[in-house]
Amino acid sequence: MSNSCALTVFGILIGLGASAQAGPIDDCISGQVARRILVCTEAIQDDHLDDRQKAEAYDSRGTGYFAQGKLPEAISDFDQAARLKPDQASFRIHKGDASLAAGQLDQAIAEYNQAIQLAPGSSDGFIGRGTVRLHQQKLEEALADFDEAVRLNPNSLLAYNNRGDAHFSLGQFDLAIADFNHVIDRDPNAFQAYHNRGNAYSAKGTLSAAVDDLTKAISLRPDLPNAYYNRAINLGRMGSQNAAIADLRKALEIDPSYQPERKALLMLGVSP
Repeated sequence: MSNSCALTVFGILIGLGASAQAGPIDDCISGQVARRILVCTEAIQDDHLDDRQKAEAYDSRGTGYFAQGKLPEAISDFDQAARLKPDQASFRIHKGDASLAAGQLDQAIAEYNQAIQLAPGSSDGFIGRGTVRLHQQKLEEALADFDEAVRLNPNSLLAYNNRGDAHFSLGQFDLAIADFNHVIDRDPNAFQAYHNRGNAYSAKGTLSAAVDDLTKAISLRPDLPNAYYNRAINLGRMGSQNAAIADLRKALEIDPSYQPERKALLMLGVSP
């Protein structure tokens, strides 16, 4: 990209879902996170469960730990689930998701590769691997994975959103906008797609459309500093300095540790 001030693209982490199998551990695979962890721990210690049930309990407890931000515990549980049922692709996906969140990119790739081998007809492994490749700046490879994910599951809004991220990073802004349009058309509350489409409009120089999209993203998720920061960049370019400074200050109010780019602050006349 050739923007004078870099824009932050907000992607989506892959969501984790517990196994949907019915059985004697129903209370473990659904419900409130803290209770899920407690009940799953009891299930794991139950010697009467078979390997499939125990693997589901580890997987479900892992999703609970993931939701709490306890990534080492989540990774360990997903690993135990995969060890007990090595043919279950979803356990590999979940371990890949947690490894990605923990910044263990090589491990995440290995898990998604295993998932793709186990379930080559599922889009999940390709979405996960593509997301890691985005982080690694292997953009053409990421795009190929998202293309395959869309082919396998044309209903996956996550695949379209993340493919839009790849197009954006490659400077293919019209293609990115088309992907974000697809998401928004099917989910009018997809704040990530509004945020990302706003960035793509900004990169094209369509500043008013960028501000409109970022404003919509903020209305849906007013707690994310990136949207305020990116809107500030566009407002500053449009000459609305006071509104831009207000957005920068709002971003810092939401997250005092947030670090706007020095160039953006200087452009808006704010001391870094």
